[in-house]
Amino acid sequence: MGLLFMPCYMINEWILLDNGLGLIPADSFIDTGGSIVIHAFGTIFGLGIITTMTTPEEFNLEDGISKGTPLAGIGLTILVASITGFAAGKLISVLGRKTRPYVDLEEFEI
Repeated sequence: MGLLFMPCYMINEWILLDNGLGLIPADSFIDTGGSIVIHAFGTIFGLGIITTMTTPEEFNLEDGISKGTPLAGIGLTILVASITGFAAGKLISVLGRKTRPYVDLEEFEI
């Protein structure tokens, strides 16, 4: 699976950041530090691996955990992420945001 990760990630980054395949207009997606691309891709790739490597028998195994516990965890995670994302958005709207992509050379001496 590790051999698939890097080529798939490179294609994903090319599509999102470099207008690959013409799906996303140039400069319409700003990903400061690359955190959105790497985390979103890792999530999607991981879910794909889980679904392809898990057999139907494994889905039906009893593990002693109630069905509501994982759903509550997912729901709380989405709630916390939504609230903090909303708060961060409001903070950025008050403090202002850059209109051009982030460049490391402006912040750090490399």
